[in-house]
Amino acid sequence: MTFLEVLESIGKFAVVTGLLAWLTRSIVTQLLARDLEKYKLELTAAHSAEVERLKADLRAAAFEHETRFSQLHEERGKVIAELYKQLATVDTAFKTMLPTLSWGRKLESEQVTKASLLMS
Repeated sequence: MTFLEVLESIGKFAVVTGLLAWLTRSIVTQLLARDLEKYKLELTAAHSAEVERLKADLRAAAFEHETRFSQLHEERGKVIAELYKQLATVDTAFKTMLPTLSWGRKLESEQVTKASLLMS
């Protein structure tokens, strides 16, 4: 084997190895690109599903709070109405009793004055 034959063999080996490496790299790149696109689609679908689930959960929580607070406001309204009714009753009772109480004080003061005159 001469030097040129060895050099030629090494050259052929290098060219074939280079072509095989390039071909392998191309195939792997295409496979990875396909897998990447598939993964992107799966990720997009999962993201959309999760966003929709979170929106549904948020709507459910908002409805629950809305219902709870509307019931709370309704209950507060009933309590305020009952309290106002009781205050109106007390106000009417005071207005009815107040003239009687002040008249009674006048009688007491007149009786005290008469009693003090009689004792003197």
